[in-house]
Amino acid sequence: MSTSNKLIRLALVATTLLSLPPQAHAGSTAPVVETPTINWSKALVLDKEVTGSSTKELGTKLQALVASGATSVDIYINSPGGSVLAGFWFIDQMRYAQSRGVEIRCHVDKLAASMAFQILTACSKRYVQPFSILLWHRVRQQLVMPEATAPVLTQISYDMHQWDSIIIDMLLQAYDNVDQTTILFHLERETMHTGLSFQKLVGADRVALSYAVQSRPAAASTAPGMEEGNKKATPPAGKPAGSDIPGRTTPTYITIPTTNSKE
Repeated sequence: MSTSNKLIRLALVATTLLSLPPQAHAGSTAPVVETPTINWSKALVLDKEVTGSSTKELGTKLQALVASGATSVDIYINSPGGSVLAGFWFIDQMRYAQSRGVEIRCHVDKLAASMAFQILTACSKRYVQPFSILLWHRVRQQLVMPEATAPVLTQISYDMHQWDSIIIDMLLQAYDNVDQTTILFHLERETMHTGLSFQKLVGADRVALSYAVQSRPAAASTAPGMEEGNKKATPPAGKPAGSDIPGRTTPTYITIPTTNSKE
């Protein structure tokens, strides 16, 4: 083998090692599959972007189930994420239900990214398919302004850091068997986990593999903006600054619908 080829191989090995997380996977090595049953007639369905209107609908249904004396609620998730404000409003509804003794079980189909992942994190029990896509990252704010002063930009940066802190604290509490360095590594890297790799990272007691979502009635159609392929779309023009903090918009598996959502 030539010296140049050896150097290339060493460089590739070094790059691979540098890309590894600072901690080995904390969870069990053998995949753990469970078989929960979903009551689809009462299940909440999040199969679109997280917006004020979509979470208001979910929150209203959740409140009604709590008032009816439900002891458990299933939430189906297939979402690229969306508004932080809307998402955490719904998480407040979830936490109120949990404080009343309601167990909230979340089931991920294809995707739970960005704010949808935070909703999954807030659940009492988490179920994902082996090849569901999961990721978390820092907040992003879509800026629509012709010009801005330094104080305005400083305030925006401060607000975003505040939301980052809330998200990081929530992750550290939910997955407290994984050290902070590893959580932050995947936050900054925006790791695209599968259900399998995520269970290996956090352990089977924090997330279980399940095919329960496959029992969803066939009549349920794919929501707008979640078509097969999840092609990229351009955000609607004229959206006011700060109205949404969408998920990661560059990769093709994050979709921003081209139509405005009524909120």
